[in-house]
Amino acid sequence: MKYLSISTVALYSIVLSSPAIASITTLGNAFDRFNVVTLGNYELRNETEGAAYVGGDYNPASGARQFAFNSGGVADDSTNVLFLNNGVTGSQTTTLASGSVVSRVTVTSNLFNLNGNGQGNPSISTGEAAFQTALNQDLGVNTAADFATDILNASSQLSSLPSNSTATASNGGALVFDASGATSNIAVFNVTDNDFSNSSNGDRLEISNAANDVTIIINVSGTDITITDSFSNGFTNNESNIILNFFEATSITISNNVRGSILAPLASVTQNANIDGDIVVQNLVQNSEVHNVGFENLIPVPEPSSILSLALGSCLLFRRKRTA
Repeated sequence: MKYLSISTVALYSIVLSSPAIASITTLGNAFDRFNVVTLGNYELRNETEGAAYVGGDYNPASGARQFAFNSGGVADDSTNVLFLNNGVTGSQTTTLASGSVVSRVTVTSNLFNLNGNGQGNPSISTGEAAFQTALNQDLGVNTAADFATDILNASSQLSSLPSNSTATASNGGALVFDASGATSNIAVFNVTDNDFSNSSNGDRLEISNAANDVTIIINVSGTDITITDSFSNGFTNNESNIILNFFEATSITISNNVRGSILAPLASVTQNANIDGDIVVQNLVQNSEVHNVGFENLIPVPEPSSILSLALGSCLLFRRKRTA
């Protein structure tokens, strides 16, 4: 057995107590655990291939209203697939292909169709204690407010990262994110909403010069954003390495298939096209599918001190999403 020296224990204590580390760790846990996160309200009209956390009101409206379908199923039905902070509004039934439900407030069983396609028995757990235990075990936080604070801080911290890569309009009409400037396998782009959705750049977004293990952080400034461009070369088959951080956005409309995970904790989002990635937002109206192609790579920690650099380098590693 290996033993830690006193100095090593002290170092780990400093690392784990760092606010930046804590917020980025919570974000990593959220990406690892959920395909959809809303800090506020969630209106579901389609299918999510995986799990969801709802910090506000959950409204399963007309449409599919189903979770853990296709590649997003869980093998053990005791795994919580749906976390509800404020319960359910409306009377539509939500279907879970596998997995269980945990809710801070009381919900009635007739609002859920628990299929139990995995081993074990699905269940509905309710109450403050059950919800807090699930939060602590799966996210490392104690309350919904703590979770929201960490997610907001993480988005702000990622937006403060200095850019080491550039995006330019190509002769072919695409906006190309050139990742050749990546350091420590992290490529950071800082662009405006006008750059990101400017029709003069054509109707395509592309990534170039990115190795398979490079994390792509695209910080997009601006408050009102419409996503209409197609995500093509470099985005395709690289979705699990991409975070689109709309750190200022308060309104986002998704009108084309997004490839990569969306982080927009201040934004009310209307999703009218599929997402191949995770989505972490304030409020969501989901009219299209969220596919189980979540973020699985390194997340950089902004401005680490020298002691944190020695301990962690420049990033934290997160695990593959629990789908088996």
